Amino acid sequence: MWNIRTDLPAEQKIAGRFIPWLVMIIVVHGALGLSGSVYLSAVMEGWENNVAGTLTIQVPQSIGEANKDSSFNTKLSRITVILDSDLSVASFQIIENDKIVSLLEPWLGSADIINDLPLPALVDVTLSTSEPETIQALVKLLKQVGPDILVDDHRIWLEKLVDLAKGLEILASAITALLILSLTLTVILATRSSLAECRQAIETLHFVGAKDDYVARQFALRSLIQSLKGGISGLAIALLIIVFLMAVARRIPDGLLPDISLGISYWLLLSTLPVVAGGLAMLAAQITVRRTLAEMI
Repeated sequence: MWNIRTDLPAEQKIAGRFIPWLVMIIVVHGALGLSGSVYLSAVMEGWENNVAGTLTIQVPQSIGEANKDSSFNTKLSRITVILDSDLSVASFQIIENDKIVSLLEPWLGSADIINDLPLPALVDVTLSTSEPETIQALVKLLKQVGPDILVDDHRIWLEKLVDLAKGLEILASAITALLILSLTLTVILATRSSLAECRQAIETLHFVGAKDDYVARQFALRSLIQSLKGGISGLAIALLIIVFLMAVARRIPDGLLPDISLGISYWLLLSTLPVVAGGLAMLAAQITVRRTLAEMI
């Protein structure tokens, strides 16, 4: 299916033979980079939907007095009163001790060991506003209950994660640009080398009436076929790696990694990588041939 009709010599110099291998490497890296970017974006979106506009309040217990510390219950009651009366609070929930234990089990091991620890009381708070001044006022009011009260504003660490994700996306874009530049330069080099090798055949074609457009299409089609070969191979390798990583991720205990479902648009976009690489190589070859033939005249 890869055989094409051509009036040019089929043999190519070494530079041309590297094109399928280079395209394969580019598609593998592109597919893995795209998968990482899509997964990271989905994780960020899920975290933003789940934790934006929320607070977590921790009320510590005194070590060795988990059942006798009356100030612990007093602090928890005062916090409940504050949350009930504050207009910026949409809802709140005191997390049950069993749920805290289940969240800590993947990290600390047996539930019996965790139950022996003075676990803090956790209160999940959903806010009706995202104004920093209002949130800061509520946090200040909660901290007045006791100096050991901890209030986690999820918006702060979420913004740091978003900045990190943006930095990784910029890095991935830069690497992709370098790979595309490498492919383009290799195609240009291989095409110029083939033009020099096929100079007599090209002159013969011109003698019998062939135009530069016809010669350019011959080289462009050859580059397209070579790139599709490498692109499809690279996509197959990338899919094997992605499937392997997905299988490994399923073996990780629940709660350590978010459960993300990659949509049909992701798989469709992934399948276009060989075509994009082939189109880029074909365009580079055609432009190179046209310019080189124009210089020969």
